[in-house]
Amino acid sequence: MRNKKYGLKIRPTAIRSYDSRICAGAVSIELPQEYELNMREFCEIKDQGYINSCVAFASSLVGECENYRRTGLKEEMSTGNTYGHDACRKGYTGYGMYVDDTMLGLTKIGFVPNHLYDVNVEVPEAINLRKGRDDLDMIGQLLKPSTMISLKVYGNDKENISQFSSRVLLHH
Repeated sequence: MRNKKYGLKIRPTAIRSYDSRICAGAVSIELPQEYELNMREFCEIKDQGYINSCVAFASSLVGECENYRRTGLKEEMSTGNTYGHDACRKGYTGYGMYVDDTMLGLTKIGFVPNHLYDVNVEVPEAINLRKGRDDLDMIGQLLKPSTMISLKVYGNDKENISQFSSRVLLHH
């Protein structure tokens, strides 16, 4: 069997208790029981090809959603800017990306419209090409998430006990 490489990099997790009864500073927020988001209104299916940039492709939707919310216009955001930028890679030069590094990096560099940087190549070329495009940093500041939060959602029924952790970018 051939060893496959995937774009999403998983970090080993430490054993922690997320029981809100013992976590100092645990915050409780109210979320709706149900909501609907029709993403077909403003985004298209993307083809990342054989590049391990799935995290960059998935995160670009955040910028597209926020741009649509602000302007009402559909505009594809660059995945190459995210995949090649060191702020989203934190020195990692291998295939794929770490989700938390990417999301935190996007709070620094923001999103760039794809028509300004339409690049979809694998590392190390992605990193080398992006190094020469410091002009994109100012553009990204126009559509930059203000913060990243981590949501932990627990499911508990008779058949399943599960934990799902997700990173969320917030625009203010």
